[in-house]
Amino acid sequence: MYELAKVTLENEMDLVLAHKRSMKLAEIAGLTLSAQTTFATAVSEIARNTIDNGKNGCLTLGISDEKRRSIVACITDDNLRDLKNKDGLDYAKRLVDKLNVFTQDNDNTIELYQYVPQGNKIDIQVLDQWRINFRNEPPISPYDEIKRKSEQLKELTEKLRDSEDHYRMLTDTLPLMMFSINETGGLTYVNKWMTDYFGLSLEDFNASLTEDLIYEEDRPDAEELAAMTNSKTAIKAEWRLRNASGNYLWHMVSINPIITDNKASAWFGFLVDINAQKLFEQTLKDNQELKKAQQLLQYNITELNRSNEELQQFAFVASHDLQEPLRKVTFYSDYLQMQEALLVDDKSIRFLHGIRQASDRMRGLITDLLGFSQVNKRKMDLKHLSLNHVMQDAVSDFELIIKEKNATVEIRNLPELQGDETMLRRLFENLLSNSLKYVREDVAPVITINAKQEGDVVKIEFTDNGIGFDEQYLSKIFTLFQRLHDKQQFSGSGLGLAICRKIVEMHNGSITATSKVNVGSCFLVRLPVKQE
Repeated sequence: MYELAKVTLENEMDLVLAHKRSMKLAEIAGLTLSAQTTFATAVSEIARNTIDNGKNGCLTLGISDEKRRSIVACITDDNLRDLKNKDGLDYAKRLVDKLNVFTQDNDNTIELYQYVPQGNKIDIQVLDQWRINFRNEPPISPYDEIKRKSEQLKELTEKLRDSEDHYRMLTDTLPLMMFSINETGGLTYVNKWMTDYFGLSLEDFNASLTEDLIYEEDRPDAEELAAMTNSKTAIKAEWRLRNASGNYLWHMVSINPIITDNKASAWFGFLVDINAQKLFEQTLKDNQELKKAQQLLQYNITELNRSNEELQQFAFVASHDLQEPLRKVTFYSDYLQMQEALLVDDKSIRFLHGIRQASDRMRGLITDLLGFSQVNKRKMDLKHLSLNHVMQDAVSDFELIIKEKNATVEIRNLPELQGDETMLRRLFENLLSNSLKYVREDVAPVITINAKQEGDVVKIEFTDNGIGFDEQYLSKIFTLFQRLHDKQQFSGSGLGLAICRKIVEMHNGSITATSKVNVGSCFLVRLPVKQE
């Protein structure tokens, strides 16, 4: 059926309108006045029954889409169980050419057909002209005019509702967070993407919008949002926004004013997730910085290799070229002191003795420097070791000094680990030498060596009762050429503990110490059980 007009059936005034509209349809279809009246009467009978007994009744007038042209009146209501006035239905059936009754769910549908003589299927242009005739027909009464206005308003409302539903469906479908703001700064609309992201409803936003939705560093830029009610300027920014899980993700923010009478009456905005783009940009930046760091590192490695080569050259010179002059200085000073003692005075003897002592110190310094350089360049020979055996070998080298100083060396049970035997023996020798050197007068040295294993780490303690040191100099004692005591009081080059630290670091361990002046010191060495 091609629909031409509608009449809602609610009261007696609607019954008049139904009769008038039916007459109008029969008239423009070319029926005789008698046929017009007959068709309108039949429609009125059914319409009256619907008004009296139906619910939400409606009359639709139109033209049949069948091959044979006929005018149609279709009356619907929501009262399936109450088809009253059977006589009226039978009467209407006798007045028209065809009457159909349909029932489905809770709806009644009654269709009345009146054939148009010598009528073929209607032309679409003619149909449009008939619609215009119905639309432009003047109202027959004030009620008719009011009803038309009401129906137009209802139609507009439905269209507006459909438009709003369509808009909401569209904004909920697009992968964007959309919102609108009124002139007082309150949110009037947020789409589903936005409520899902923040975990807040529209009411929640307006009731408890807090600053922590925006990352702290981005909040100064966001303060423009509060002042925009006095501005017509669009806001475009990039902020980190907190999602429902508490994570801050980068978003592009765009807020545009809606101008009415040269004044911003509202604002429309959207948020686009650009976190992946930001991460990509940051990755590129980090890669560029990494390349610069790698170039700088390569440069430093080159310089370090050059420095190491120079150090090795120096060590070679120290082990050969410097040792020879020292040996000659020592030989000549000894010769003069022994063979020509009667020919020189006491002052010269003292000078010769000073030359000999200086030569000895120089030789010791060169020997220690060589030892330090050899530790640096020596390739480690890792194997499973018994620290008890390594410690016993180190102690045996100090037997004469231990007896001379009446010292006591107590070695408690030491565990096994993986390491370089030569280096670890050098480590133990230096620590023993340190404890036997820095002793108090008239106090027999007591050195205790203890160890325990904690997980994958062995802790070795060297405890003595020597002169100790002030712990404020702790970082200084493991540095090259650093001494805490006068060389006249205690001999040494200041390299022993530096060598210890180097050996421990090469074993991926650490060394530190605790001490009290005139009480003693405790050196703590931590070494992994297994080297990687």
